[in-house]
Formats: sequence, structure tokens, C-alpha cells
Amino acid sequence: MGIEVRELFDCNIFQLEFDYDEWPGTHTDEDTYLRPYNGSIYDIRHCYKDVFPEEELQGLDPNNVETDKVYKIKYSLNLLT
Repeated sequence: MGIEVRELFDCNIFQLEFDYDEWPGTHTDEDTYLRPYNGSIYDIRHCYKDVFPEEELQGLDPNNVETDKVYKIKYSLNLLT
């Protein structure tokens, strides 16, 4: 139809970056994960294990890091319905 919407979807109106103490902040895995979340934005703080149930994504044990590369995790929530 000729309507450009990419810039609208990439703007901060529909994306919320968040950082909660309950969610891991670093990991040795450099992959990007996209997961659905249909709960309340106010409850997501306590839903890390619901969104990422895999054992290998439960966070780093600082006493058992076998690699030199540790990556900062950036979480963002897409607010489009």
C-alpha cells in the first residue's frame, strides 16, 4: 500500500526496555531469544522462569564460569497487541 511503518515499529513507543533484579543480567550465551509473554506488564518482574523455563537460561553461577566471555543481557518488551 506504500505506507512506511518500519520506523514506527522501531521507535520507543512500542518497545519497553527493562532491567529487574530478579532477572539475570549477564550470561555466557550470545544468542538472541524471542519469547511470547501475554501476562500483565506489572507482573513480568516475577515471571522469568515462566518466560525462560530452560535450565541453561536460569542465570550464571559466578563460581562456575568456564569461559572468558560474559555478555550483558538486554530485555525489551514489544507492546504491540
